[in-house]
Amino acid sequence: MVTTVQSNIRFQDIYAELQRADQPQWLSSLRRSGLETFESQGIPDRKHEEYKYTNLQDLTTFPFVLARPKINVQASALDRWVPEDAACFVFVDGFFSPALSRYADMAEHIEFCALSDELLKPGVLKQVFKPVQPSDDVFDLLNTALFQDGVVLKIKDHAEIESEIHIVNLSSGQPDILISPRHWISIGQCTEVSLVQTSASLDDQAVWTNARTEIQVAQNSQVRYTQIQADNLAAYHIHNTHMQAARDSQIECFTLTTGGRVVRNNFSAALDGPGIDMTLNCLSTVRGHQHVDHHTVVDHRAPHCMSSQLYKNILADKGRTVFNGKIFVRQAAQQTNAYQLNRNLLLSGQAEADTKPQLEIFADDVRCTHGATVGPIDDAELFYLQSRGMTRDQAISLMSHGFAEDVLATVSDDDMRNHMRTLLVDFFDAIEGK
Repeated sequence: MVTTVQSNIRFQDIYAELQRADQPQWLSSLRRSGLETFESQGIPDRKHEEYKYTNLQDLTTFPFVLARPKINVQASALDRWVPEDAACFVFVDGFFSPALSRYADMAEHIEFCALSDELLKPGVLKQVFKPVQPSDDVFDLLNTALFQDGVVLKIKDHAEIESEIHIVNLSSGQPDILISPRHWISIGQCTEVSLVQTSASLDDQAVWTNARTEIQVAQNSQVRYTQIQADNLAAYHIHNTHMQAARDSQIECFTLTTGGRVVRNNFSAALDGPGIDMTLNCLSTVRGHQHVDHHTVVDHRAPHCMSSQLYKNILADKGRTVFNGKIFVRQAAQQTNAYQLNRNLLLSGQAEADTKPQLEIFADDVRCTHGATVGPIDDAELFYLQSRGMTRDQAISLMSHGFAEDVLATVSDDDMRNHMRTLLVDFFDAIEGK
């Protein structure tokens, strides 16, 4: 039996605040089912196999409460995150902000609504919500019970959208709040689009973001999907991302994690048709007492598909990372190529990386490999750089840059790659002692 962590968070009170007399009965039942199933399982402790290396005890010590709408956020808060010419859907403390959002130029290519505006339109909502299953991740269940707002975005067939579409979640500074965004995105067939999802903090208050994103990719589409997690170092961030891809789609996913006290990313991808080519790469930097946990599942269900994963972590101080990557190759998925690699660079003797790449193969005509490395910078290489006039911290920073560039080079968009380099400056300055 799985034991659970006792919590100071009053989930029943938060749930009661969200009840609306005018919401459809099926949605009320779904929320209640999500909460009851969540409470029957509880927040997992480290005896739970999927959370063996991630201690959520600190999370439960905060008396998190429901976020309130906040309107006094300046448009300049977006300057660091969204280019001027890009469309964006902005959420502040979990609530959609029409004043900060801009998407009029996309009108011919998309259909958009905020989830909170659609609570009386079951035709839309029933696409976004599925019946609760006991096998669902416990934080998915909690999101179903406590969601407040999110994106419902349909990108039309044959759309070629040159500029990026950004979904930005900002925490404004309300202390000890629980934010539960829920995003549903449908990408039409023969469509080319770049999506960027950013979570960022405007101050250093503790906040818990418990997000769910579902993305459906139709056939023959080309999709770039980027997650940027740059919350403050007191924030908790849990994100369940579910992607379903149809035949002959090409998908490039990248996650950059630089912030958060405790971060847990669950990313699952179902390859449902032949001819799919997916890359799923990530770079995480941790320092202080940060803890970042990435769990991935790539499910090959059809033949002639390819998936490639490269997850790299740079760890300083007492930082800790976890990687658990699973690749499933179903019996029907012959001619599958699947690759998975996790590399961890330890800059401190007190840093810790736990890694567990996994393959489960039920087909016999496949090519699958996986691997992992954990280790410090080579002393001989450090000595060489120091002999050329660098300080030890400068040498460590330079070699860490090189380690990061290997995975950043897989980002096909030059502007996005440079944006990520900018977001990494604080980390590299810190390890140089600046």
